[in-house]
Amino acid sequence: MMLYLPFIYYSLLLLYILRKQGLSIAACMVGVYMVTSFLSIFLYHFTDSFEDLTISVAPAIMYCIVPTLVIWPFYRFNSSIKREISCNNTRVFDILSYIVIGCFVFSVLFYASDLLYLRNIGLDIGSLRGDEDYLARGSQSQSSGILRMISSICNAIGSMSSISLILCFYSICFMKRKAWFNSLLFLSSMSCIIVGIVSIDRSIIFYWIIRLIFIFVMFIPYFSKQTRRIITISSLGILGIVGIYLIVLTLSRFGSESINSILYYFGQNYLYFCWYWDNYVPPVTHYGFFCPIISHFFLDWGYPVDAVPFGLLVSDSVGYFVNVFYTFMGSIMLYLGKSWIVPLSMVFIVLTLLFIRKDNKITLYDLIFVFLWAQIPYCGVILYLYTEYVYAMGFMFVLLYCIWARRREGAQGLKESSGPFVYHIIEEKKE
Repeated sequence: MMLYLPFIYYSLLLLYILRKQGLSIAACMVGVYMVTSFLSIFLYHFTDSFEDLTISVAPAIMYCIVPTLVIWPFYRFNSSIKREISCNNTRVFDILSYIVIGCFVFSVLFYASDLLYLRNIGLDIGSLRGDEDYLARGSQSQSSGILRMISSICNAIGSMSSISLILCFYSICFMKRKAWFNSLLFLSSMSCIIVGIVSIDRSIIFYWIIRLIFIFVMFIPYFSKQTRRIITISSLGILGIVGIYLIVLTLSRFGSESINSILYYFGQNYLYFCWYWDNYVPPVTHYGFFCPIISHFFLDWGYPVDAVPFGLLVSDSVGYFVNVFYTFMGSIMLYLGKSWIVPLSMVFIVLTLLFIRKDNKITLYDLIFVFLWAQIPYCGVILYLYTEYVYAMGFMFVLLYCIWARRREGAQGLKESSGPFVYHIIEEKKE
């Protein structure tokens, strides 16, 4: 029964949200947990990977309750309500837009040789996964000095490149910019896809897909019928191309086992969470989880910062492989232990309620913050995203820019409300 509990629970919860709000970001967040829970049932029954797994009551209930609690503030925000979204300072908007476009252009140029190499490899691309010779020839590994520093910054910003979609949709809905400019913004969101292709990593591309869906849902109230139709068709076309690449990569890596690999990829989350809840005891406590940037550049905890190298270290200690998908809650267990799951979730809820308000008038940069913050539970259906210092750096860069942008807007016609990051629009002085 515990195997089916999350799917039943999240299905009912999704129906409730759809009835109350329609299609909203909260519905998206619940939806990914419902889908992965459904796939876990197939993975459990039709493969032998988890034949010895017995799912106990405690992790099954935790898997339902904790994500629900951290999603609740976003349900309370209710993205289906049509709000007045302001961006009075177009210069600030343009600066951010050209930064993300510049990072995209740099990524294309920087990884051009790698992309050409992969094109020549063709359908055998999957064989390069874990190939040390291929990894050694990568552009970034060969770069040094200022170029390596620039590439690191661009990769950090590129990790948050999905905000280009927010800028693109906002431009379409409210600023009526030229089609070429909006197209560049849309393409700029694919900086992360370039990194995913070069690193032969499907998870990065999967993140882009679900973020596109998330941001599209955020802007549904503001799309005209014609705009919605155009964006839907364009997005489906691009998703089709990306989907073909994922199919080719999957077939290349797994061959006849491709279907099982897909089930394993998207259905393991719940099963591994339950297994680790009952069996995993962290051999070390790595507080770099809280601030990977500081840990990476300034503090030496004696352990790697990023999830993959830290997971390999832990694997050697505990005697079994831990670099699997087990949701953001499993990431907390890996670094700190399961006793931290509820306290950290409560802290997240409090911070979300403080910084994400229900005001009818918000800024574009508030919307960006909602998106960045929502990635913790949303992409957290796979892992806790900001454990990787690159993602943490990208989050920090964009967050600081949003705070600066809000202040700029406050100086040009916005009055700060009681909320720390929310401004009310006042009448703009006409010159």
